[in-house]
Amino acid sequence: MRKFNLLAVIMLAAVSMTTTAYGQVAAPRLIQGGSMNGATLPFNMTSFAGVAYIDVTSEATPSGGNAVETGSGSGFGLSGIFSNETFGLGIDVYSVDVDNAPPPVGNGKTNTFKGNAVGLGGKMGDSLGLGLSLESEEYEDANTLVKYSLPSLGVTWKMGEMFFLGGTYGTQNVEISDPIDPNKKADADQTVSRIGAGVYSRDNEGGFHAEVYRQLNELLELRDKATSALIFAEESETIGFVLEGRFSNIVIGIEQATETVDELDPGNVPPLQTTENKALDLSLGWSPQEGLGLVVGVKTEERTRANGDVETTSLTGASLFFVF
Repeated sequence: MRKFNLLAVIMLAAVSMTTTAYGQVAAPRLIQGGSMNGATLPFNMTSFAGVAYIDVTSEATPSGGNAVETGSGSGFGLSGIFSNETFGLGIDVYSVDVDNAPPPVGNGKTNTFKGNAVGLGGKMGDSLGLGLSLESEEYEDANTLVKYSLPSLGVTWKMGEMFFLGGTYGTQNVEISDPIDPNKKADADQTVSRIGAGVYSRDNEGGFHAEVYRQLNELLELRDKATSALIFAEESETIGFVLEGRFSNIVIGIEQATETVDELDPGNVPPLQTTENKALDLSLGWSPQEGLGLVVGVKTEERTRANGDVETTSLTGASLFFVF
C-alpha cells in the first residue's frame, strides 16, 4: 500500500481556519464568524447571515534557500448565527479550490477543500450555557481523500457581568483513503479538548472581547487497515489569544496561535520530529447593530519543520453579512 499524502492533512488544517476561528471557546465572538463552542451561542446578543470570499496562496522555503510558490486558489463560505436570550444556532460552510504549482515544484493539479461547522446551544438560567457542535472537513485530490469529523460537547459559565470560563470535549475521527481503490484506507480516533477564559461585553455603542485558550489533541495513530502498519502518528498542543473591539460600528480584531506538534513518521530521518505552527489573523470592518456589514481579514500561517524548512500559507478574505 502506498504512503498517503500527509501534506494534505497539513494544508487542510491551514485552510479550515479561514472561516472558523479557534479563539472562541469561552465567550462569543464580537466579529461575525463561526462558533467552536455551541454553548456560547445564546450569549451572542446578535444574529447575522453572511457570505465570504477567500483567496489562498502557499509557498515553501527550504532551509537556507529561497521561497517558491507551491499553490494558489480561492473559494467561498457561508455563515450565520441565530440567537435569542435562551437558544442559539450557528452554521459555517466553506469550499476552496487550490491549484498546485506545475512540475517540478508541484503536480499542476487542483485540490479541493471543504468544511462545515454546526453549533447548537441553550442557556440554563442567566449564567450557564450548554451546547453541542459538529465540525467536519474534507480534502481531495487525484490520489488522496482525507476526512475529519469532530462532534463535541461544550459548556460556558458567565461569572459576573462579563467574565466567561468554558471548554469543549470530543473525539475526532480522521480517515485517509484512496478515491480509486477503497481497500487502501486508514482511520483513527483522537481526543480533542479545549479550554478558554475571557471577557465579553457588547451594547449599542460598542464592545470588546478578549480571550486566551488552549487546545490539546491527544495521540493520533494512523495505521494501514490491511496490515496494521503504522503510517503516521502525532499529538499537539495549541496556545492562543484573541482581542476584538467595536467602536461606533467599526470592528477590529487580532488573533495569534502557536501549535507544537510531535510527529512520528517512519519515512522521515529521524522518524520522530517536532514542528511548530504559528498563525496570525487580523480583521477590520464595519459591523452595525442592525443592517449590512463588511469585514476583511488577512491570515498568515507558518509551519517550521525540524530541519529548518518553512511552509507558509497566506489567506485573504472578505465577508459581507446582514445583522438582524
